[in-house]
Amino acid sequence: MVALLRSCENIEFMIGHFDQIYNEIVQVLKDKLPENLTYHNLAHTLYVLDKAMHIGRKEGVNEDDMYLLKIAALYHDSGFIVDPKNHEYHSCLLAKEYLEKYDITAEQLEKITGMIMSTKRLNHRKIILKLFWQTLTFIT
Repeated sequence: MVALLRSCENIEFMIGHFDQIYNEIVQVLKDKLPENLTYHNLAHTLYVLDKAMHIGRKEGVNEDDMYLLKIAALYHDSGFIVDPKNHEYHSCLLAKEYLEKYDITAEQLEKITGMIMSTKRLNHRKIILKLFWQTLTFIT
């Protein structure tokens, strides 16, 4: 019961800080993504966020999981800052680094990084977004 209450407290904290999380990673992407990226750029990240939210609503994702989905969408290609060939792995590392100040639990972070890793080797955007949701459902 205590773990469940702690999880709910963290979700409320995270929901209350989504704007900060969003602003922080958007600024990082603006400042650090290579300018020569024509696809995996900030516009792509915001497009994925929009589509993840749309699909999440259509699939009936609850509010708590929707915030995890949105965060995963924001971080999913952030690893291009470090290494384009292994960007999913580095996206997870960046998510862990930046999100630790928001007191996200290990379980929540596992869901976020699981969704990020689910994008590896997939090219079709709709499949990727659906896989975010499937990963979230599987871990829950």
